[in-house]
This record gives sequence, C-alpha cells and structure tokens, in this order.
Amino acid sequence: MAISFEYRGLLCYEKRSAPRSYYFLPLAADVQRDDANRPMVTVVAAGATGFLMLTAAWRASEDILAGLRDELARRTGDGEPATIRLAVRTVTCDLFIGDGRTEAGGRAEAGGRAEAAAVASRTTSGAPPYSALFSLTVTAEQLADVAAAVLGRRGFAALAYRATVPLPFVATGRLESASERFLPWLRSCAGSGSVAGLRAAIELAVTEGLATVQLSLPGDPPADLVGTLYDAVLGRAVEVLAPLLAGGAVGPAGGANAEIAVQVELTWDVERPVSARVDMSEVVGPDDVVLPPGVAAAVEAAADPPLRVSLGFDPDDAPLAWIRVQRGDAEAVLEAPKFEAVEVPGRSAVRTVRVTTGYTDGAPVHRQDVPAPGVELVFLPADVGLTVVTVDARALATSGVRSAQVWLTHQPPYGRQVRRVLALGRDEWVAHWWLPAAAGSGPSYLEYRWTATRADGRVAEYPPTRADTPVIVLSFSEGSPDASD
Repeated sequence: MAISFEYRGLLCYEKRSAPRSYYFLPLAADVQRDDANRPMVTVVAAGATGFLMLTAAWRASEDILAGLRDELARRTGDGEPATIRLAVRTVTCDLFIGDGRTEAGGRAEAGGRAEAAAVASRTTSGAPPYSALFSLTVTAEQLADVAAAVLGRRGFAALAYRATVPLPFVATGRLESASERFLPWLRSCAGSGSVAGLRAAIELAVTEGLATVQLSLPGDPPADLVGTLYDAVLGRAVEVLAPLLAGGAVGPAGGANAEIAVQVELTWDVERPVSARVDMSEVVGPDDVVLPPGVAAAVEAAADPPLRVSLGFDPDDAPLAWIRVQRGDAEAVLEAPKFEAVEVPGRSAVRTVRVTTGYTDGAPVHRQDVPAPGVELVFLPADVGLTVVTVDARALATSGVRSAQVWLTHQPPYGRQVRRVLALGRDEWVAHWWLPAAAGSGPSYLEYRWTATRADGRVAEYPPTRADTPVIVLSFSEGSPDASD
C-alpha cells in the first residue's frame, strides 16, 4: 500500500517497526463537546475585563476510526482490522486571539508553523484526544474578538496544535558504472578479494570517476540516514560484484559485464513537526455560547475591518484608466496615475470582490471576480485584465550588437491597431509592453519587426514576424548578426 493516504479528515501512514500497525493524524483541531455534540465554551464579562474557558481537543470520532480500520483491511488484503494509534511525541496547543489577522487554517501542515503572539499555550494531556484546558482572563478588546469569532467572523480567535510525528520516507541509493574500465579496475585493485578490500576499491573507484553513487533523500534528511544509505549501497554493490569478479567474467575491456547498476531502497521514520489549526468561527456558533449582554451587540455594530487593496506591480506605461473594487454594496476606486492603495469598507461575509477595469486604449471594460478572504488584497496584472509582452534581446548583447529597435503592432479583436517602438541596448536588453487581455473577445494578432546595430555602426534589418506567444526572444540563427544580412 502507499506510504500514506487521507481518509475522512485523517492522515494515515504505516508504522514500519510493528506489523499491521498504523498511525493516524487528525487534519483539524476542535473543542471539547457535550453529549449533544455542542461545543463547551464559556464567555463571561466582568467589568472592563472578561473570562474565557474552553478545552481544545485533537481527535477522530469512533465511527471514522472504524471506517479507517475497514479501509486498511481492504487496502492490505488483510481480513482483520488493523491496530490504529495516534503517534505523536510532545504535543502543545496554542490559543490565539487577534484583530482579524490570526489566519488560522483548518488542516494539519508539515513544518509546525503557528501564528505569532499566542495569548496562551498549554502542554496537552499526553494521550488522545490531547485535551488542553484554557481558563484565562481576557481584556475587553480580546473579549470582543472572541465574541466576533462566536458570531462567525474568521481570523479573530484560533486554536493550533503543534507536535512531532515519525513520518516514513523512502530513500533510494544507486551505484552505476561510469566507465568500461570499472570492473577490470576493481579486479586489479581489490587485493585479496576480501569484503573490506572490495568495498575500499569501490569507494576509490567512485573517487576516481569510474562509478557514481546517487542518493535520493527527503528534504532536510537526518545525518544518520545519509550515512546509512551510503553504506547500504556499498554493501549491496559488494554482494553483486564479488561473484562477478571471482568468476573471471571481466575481460580487459570490460566486455558485456562492464555496465553495472546497483540500487538500494530504505524506508526511514523521520521526525517531522506538524500543526493542525482551526478558526474558532468554524467550531463555535452564536447558538452554542451565551455571550455577555451588550458584547454581541457591540461586535455586530462595529464596522468590519476594511479591505486594503493595492497593485502588486508597477503600473507605469500600462493602459489603465481606473480600477473599481466592489465588495458587497461597498466600493472604492484606484485612480490614475499612481493607482495608490485604497480601503474598501468592511463586509467580511463577502469573500470575493468584483474588479472592474477601464483602459486608455479603447479596450472594452474588463470585469472579474477575485477571491478576497483576508484583510489585504494585492492585484496581479491578470486580476485587472492585463497581459505583458516581453521582448528579450539579451542574446544580442553577447553577439557584438550595440543596440536594437523593435516595432510592435497589436491588432486587438475589439478595435484599431496599436503600435509601440521599444529601444534596447547598453544595460537594458529586456523591455515590456502592457496590453489588455480582452478575455472572451476573440483572438488578437501581435507582429514585430526589428533592427540590430552592430558595433561598427552597420544596421541589419529583419522582416515582420507574427508572435505566437507574449514572450519574444531576439537572437541570430547562427550566433552572429552577419547571418541575417
């Protein structure tokens, strides 16, 4: 079966050291629930402060575990359900309370990254469901953030589990002969033919370039894995090569036995940090928690954080007239010529924005929906309906060319031709031209012709050519400007 697979919100993988035993890791965290499956969260206001109590949990339901055992039996062909256990080492749970920027995800991630500035951290119970009790006093601002999460607003409170798990990785090592002299050379250098002598000869052959050893390892492998795999490759090479050398099957030139390839595969448990985070708004709702009087009303009345919108590219020379951003019934406009960042009034329940772009070259207005799940949105050229034509003449700079000029002609499907002349030379051998993408308006036509000025002042001209892609590379077919005269 596969090293690992997902099943109904669980990551499952084999425990190599124990037959028919498997690890599972929940991909999302939760809070403790009562017999009716209601989250057990308490929020109390006390003057200028408040009190929050909850217990985090990292678990899988019994019906899902039963299904996982059946799935393992099906995958392995074993009629009996396998033993399942959650294999983790030290487990810590963090509670985050923020201003809409906690960015808590809902899945386990390798790397163990958790958001900064946790308001509290707890070492868990040490056994599934790895309960972590939080009972703490919060400020008025934090109380409002917790209330915002209860009322369904993401990013205001989150739980994050951090742990290390032994994930199995497959590492492979391969020795290959790199010369027909490899086997004859081994025979001459292996000495008495002992295992130690042959191994030393193989290592020396690798050093001399007669053979190569290639290791394929997981990212950031443990030091002992590298050494163990290398030793395993050499050990296997000794096993394979010793009979060949002893049998005298190696001629002076190597013969048919000269091509040698030996491969070893090891499965190794590597300790990896993981995290499973959940936004409180996903596990607790307004029907689950009795909020203190006035807190819910204050949160509802407060304006959502605005959405900051900016361009992630330099709009100079782009044919942009204006960019309107609509979020629900709120909107803002990025205006020429600088297109400085704007803020769209908060409508956090709206997770996309409608972007409408006007152009200065007669192109039709472009409309597009862009995801906006957070409090900041940075537009790429494609978000505002732009594509960029790139002319790359760096190959000319290495061919003795002093300068080049390119005449571009664009025939859009919506109107008149547009032309642009680009000058290249000295330290500027790459130039760009912005064009509206005109999605859904039919194909457009882009043509270019160019000249190259040699170091001696002579000019070579090149005829018009249709560009099939927005990236135009100028070069000489024979590597010299004289080839195109």
